[in-house]
Amino acid sequence: MHEIQQHKKKRRDALVESLKNAKTFGEVFKTARLLQGLTQEQLAKIANCSTMSIYYYENDIKYPRRLGVEKFENILGVKLKHFIPAEMKIKSQTLLKK
Repeated sequence: MHEIQQHKKKRRDALVESLKNAKTFGEVFKTARLLQGLTQEQLAKIANCSTMSIYYYENDIKYPRRLGVEKFENILGVKLKHFIPAEMKIKSQTLLKK
């Protein structure tokens, strides 16, 4: 049992280190999900979105809208909005003005 606990601690420590070094929205998003011990399916169910959306976010293919980002920040316990590329923020603001 002690070996299992050590393995879990090492895995968590590695994920925390990955989170510190993450450079993209997808890297932060996926690492935070893993730190919470959630599968893509579980996170999708909690957030009331599709598993495909989670896949897109983790792979920097798409980004959630502002309210979605706030929802995921609350679920995952990390700040995400700073990792969305500036050009995507501008694009989403332009879309909202129409």
